[in-house]
Amino acid sequence: MAEESKEDCEPHIQLERLREGDPEEFEKLYRKYAKKLYAYAWEMLGNVEDAEEVTQDVFSVTWKQKEKLQTEFFVWKVLKNKCIDQIRKSRPTFLPVLLEDTLIAENSAEKEMIQEEQKQKWLAKLSEGEQQVLSLLLRGFLRQEIATILQNPLGTVDSRLHRIKEKLKGETL
Repeated sequence: MAEESKEDCEPHIQLERLREGDPEEFEKLYRKYAKKLYAYAWEMLGNVEDAEEVTQDVFSVTWKQKEKLQTEFFVWKVLKNKCIDQIRKSRPTFLPVLLEDTLIAENSAEKEMIQEEQKQKWLAKLSEGEQQVLSLLLRGFLRQEIATILQNPLGTVDSRLHRIKEKLKGETL
């Protein structure tokens, strides 16, 4: 019974009307997904401003491409792609916390430069997919959640994690 009342509270989106450009249907879509999309974006990006920007972009893209809308899942696909794009844009500062934890803190600019070069070498050993999996894992996502976000089978996520371990085994700074 509780599930029925939850469904009644969420607006029913009429996709046909949305594809035709009905602003009321778009408003329903926004009310239904804005907070959920923002929460996922914030978890993936770890930054309020980026999460807000990506969430806004999702709805902008959805409106512009409303004719392509076949299911409500479209907004999640757009979100995933926008988050990945944002992570790519910030790649120079993107470095898994796991790798940073191995560093010994010193103020030496020379040592920091050497360490940064080593980090970049480590990242170069990982494919883009492996970097994405590692980033999400280190941000607290479970393997199944990572698979859902990246739209990959759980086995793909597991094999990427295994390859990450193998590639970085024995690496130190």
